[in-house]
Amino acid sequence: MPHEAEKKSIRKKLQLERRGIGATERHRKSQAIMAFLLQLDPFRKARTIQLYLSYATEVETSPIFHFARRKNKQIAVPILDRAHCALQFSELNTLSPHMLEKSPLGISQPRLEFQKKIDPKTIDLWIIPGLAFDPQGNRLGYGKGYYDRALQNIQQPVLGLAFEIQIIPHLPVETRDVPVDYIITEKRTIVCKGGRTT
Repeated sequence: MPHEAEKKSIRKKLQLERRGIGATERHRKSQAIMAFLLQLDPFRKARTIQLYLSYATEVETSPIFHFARRKNKQIAVPILDRAHCALQFSELNTLSPHMLEKSPLGISQPRLEFQKKIDPKTIDLWIIPGLAFDPQGNRLGYGKGYYDRALQNIQQPVLGLAFEIQIIPHLPVETRDVPVDYIITEKRTIVCKGGRTT
């Protein structure tokens, strides 16, 4: 099966499986994931963290956001730049609804008047979503390639958050795909041998 067809099949399967996790269970698993994250050295040392704002069935990140802000960490969140098929990044200090809007993809991001751009090279740790990961650090996103492009020249650690059901033995990989260095699930922290910092 060609890579794109295989990726499409995996995406469909994992989206269905993730939808099968109820809200209460998702919250419990997300709390367990956060507990592992707080023990991770790159998280403890990071001063500026890129954190996705979770939506739908993703691992919840609002508790991570609030914890990091209490520790005076700077949070950079992605802003969709559809004109250039790219992500930009803005500082965000609060999750107040009046400061946020939905991007064309339905993901929360800061309203234009509240955006304060951050240079990606100043980010110490990247925490990103995905539909599937393998233990080598390969990641399957939603098919648009936004994070793969954003991470092309990034040297700092990249960490994927996922539920255990999203970890599969092997993902099809293409040259443009950027691996992660760590994966955290509700059961474990995986240090990826295929990651960029190992």
